[in-house]
Amino acid sequence: MIRKILLLLIEWLYKLTYQKLTLDKINSKIIRPVPGLIINGKQYWEFANVADIPEGRRTHYSSLREEMNMGIDRAQLLEYIEQLKLANDKTESSRIGSLLYMLEDTIKNITTIEAIYNIASLAYFDGQEDLTTYDIDYAQQKIALFKQLPDKGFFFDRLLRETLKFSGEQWQQDTAAFLVEGAAKLRAYNRIVHGGTHE
Repeated sequence: MIRKILLLLIEWLYKLTYQKLTLDKINSKIIRPVPGLIINGKQYWEFANVADIPEGRRTHYSSLREEMNMGIDRAQLLEYIEQLKLANDKTESSRIGSLLYMLEDTIKNITTIEAIYNIASLAYFDGQEDLTTYDIDYAQQKIALFKQLPDKGFFFDRLLRETLKFSGEQWQQDTAAFLVEGAAKLRAYNRIVHGGTHE
């Protein structure tokens, strides 16, 4: 009972930290601090509602979220297609089968760590950023800082569960372990796709 009361109190106190952000004469949004995300004295923030991301950033958000959901970026997908065409030209049916299996497994079961850092660079912002756009160079600087965080499990878990509202079986396990396992699998797949051993 006391635990439940404390959790409600924490949630109520956290809402007191929310701030109103005026983007222009018409639009104002509610932002909130990301708990524990202070780097070099800078507090990082997020929109209380992901749908409030300004249009200039939302386009990037949609493509980064799609990349994260698919576990593969455009360049990697095109590389698979190229390798499938080459294997087809040589009538290497076993190579085609293995490439299709790896592509399907990547899309269904893998989320890359880089994709999560990319979306974090958009979802989390500091007080100096222009929120009407997405500065890719500044995002890379933020990603470098995020990679230095000691507790990446907390960082990834919070981003996926709280900010992006991900749910489902794959996120029920330890998030950091899931991402590390996926990264190892992707490295193996990339070796095969880029000229490694084929059977």
